[in-house]
Amino acid sequence: MTSRTNSRCVSTEEGWMATRRVACVWLPRFSLANARARLTNDGAYSLALYNPDSRSREIVVADPDVLARGVQPGLPLTAAEARCPDVLYRTIDPALDDATFASIADILDTFSPVVEVKGAGIAFLDIDGLELLYGPEDVLAQRLRRAIPEPFGATTRIGIADGRTVAEIASRHGIVPNDPGITIVPAGANARFLAPLPIEALPISFDAAERLRMLGIRAIGDIGARLPRNALVHRLDHLGETIWRLSRGETIDEPLSPRPRPLVTRDEIELEWAEESNDRLIFLLKGLADRLARRLDAHGLAAHRLRVTWRFDTRPALASGIEGATPPDAAIHQRDLFPAEGSASGASIHEILRWHLEGAHLRAPVIGIAIEAMDLAPPRGRQLRLLGGQLGRPASFDRQRNARHAIARLRARWHPDAVRRARAQPSRRPEDAFQWLRPEASDEAFEDVDDVSPGKKPPGRSGPARPRPAKVPRPTPQPSALLGQPPVWIIDPPEPITLRVPGSSKSPIITFRQRQIPLIEWAGPFRVSDLPWRDNRAERDYYQAIDADGRAYWLYHDRIDDRWLCHGIFD
Repeated sequence: MTSRTNSRCVSTEEGWMATRRVACVWLPRFSLANARARLTNDGAYSLALYNPDSRSREIVVADPDVLARGVQPGLPLTAAEARCPDVLYRTIDPALDDATFASIADILDTFSPVVEVKGAGIAFLDIDGLELLYGPEDVLAQRLRRAIPEPFGATTRIGIADGRTVAEIASRHGIVPNDPGITIVPAGANARFLAPLPIEALPISFDAAERLRMLGIRAIGDIGARLPRNALVHRLDHLGETIWRLSRGETIDEPLSPRPRPLVTRDEIELEWAEESNDRLIFLLKGLADRLARRLDAHGLAAHRLRVTWRFDTRPALASGIEGATPPDAAIHQRDLFPAEGSASGASIHEILRWHLEGAHLRAPVIGIAIEAMDLAPPRGRQLRLLGGQLGRPASFDRQRNARHAIARLRARWHPDAVRRARAQPSRRPEDAFQWLRPEASDEAFEDVDDVSPGKKPPGRSGPARPRPAKVPRPTPQPSALLGQPPVWIIDPPEPITLRVPGSSKSPIITFRQRQIPLIEWAGPFRVSDLPWRDNRAERDYYQAIDADGRAYWLYHDRIDDRWLCHGIFD
């Protein structure tokens, strides 16, 4: 049995070997650019960063003009200040640099599924097989450069080669006249590309480079041409083996290790202005939804609940004395939204947020928005339609899916408690014959039920038929009803009424909602009796009654408490 992989075989001087194409994204002097972005008067001074935790507070990185004046990395801060007193010296902040570059790595994640971060300012992408998505490698490199935000995009260097070591050398030392920021080494041409480069381009220490220069090695191509393998290994041990193989174009790298992606379920945006336009707020929500969806997709999760937090600027409303203005303690508003089937895409998250915004009727300008994904779970599989018409998915599947989405949109627009569903339950009391539940309280109402075809037994009725009893008791005679349909508008709880019969020849009169209503027709009683051992059992006699205007009422007499109540009104 043979296995197939995405690795490609390229020809070298010693034969064929498997390799992968790697892109190196290098941001030169990243810490310096990140520190300069936080300064307000950066144009007036040259900048240098030092390590505050070291004993001598050595210089770590500096502007090119400062380096030209003798302030090199490793120089103590006191000596640097004495040599260049007009330079602005600031402490380096590795934590801030890592956080800033993590946001750039999130952008690189959209290009390749495998991104390895070597440090703040340098990352590697596995681009093997991405030609179908982005076209040739030069087009991909240009798109990568355009995706890097300012102030880092202008100085970004990109190298593409077989393996990450040569890709990094290409990004740092490659020279291409047409585009000095992009260097592409063709597949299998690592040795030819490295040959003219100086040995300082190799990832070796200063002492190792000095020992090679003592042997008369000036360029990388001289290593394999002038030194035998055994001699180099004898002098530099395993490092000699590595650089000898690298000089011949062989791949010496381990596979890329994807960076750990912590699950971040919250994203927010703080506005520098107070926004009142719903159109612009919808545009901001789309950016938040897309970023949150990318993070969930990286972990294979979907959100079954979204918590959106609005921060309002209440100062203009309070200052102007507008009636009903939001008080200061209500400047933050939260709402939980419940997607229909779990949101895993930016489009589905944005849709539910848009419905919420359109029904929110914000009373104050917005200065901040936050979205948090909750109730995370792997997304449910959805059966795609293979054939059209009746041969595809059952009609009930589509109807129930559309119903779930409609309910989710209504709950987002109004309120999660504004939509309820009724579940029937056994009870002799009409008001207890159903129970109000939230749509997500149970999935019973959304189970896929196929249409029962002729000749097919309905679900739940399979198996042998139950034997009928030998003798069926005769039902209790019931009076004839005036109306065959049950009341549509049920009053819950029932409202008390008074019943008065003026005389034997006159119609009864009820007092309902402070009105005296003469009845011209009535039918009953229809008796309802609870089981005797139940607590708070009911003993009722129901009546159907019609007044002179044709309105019909559903009345009952509570035989335990001896009182009359109206339980509903016929439609």
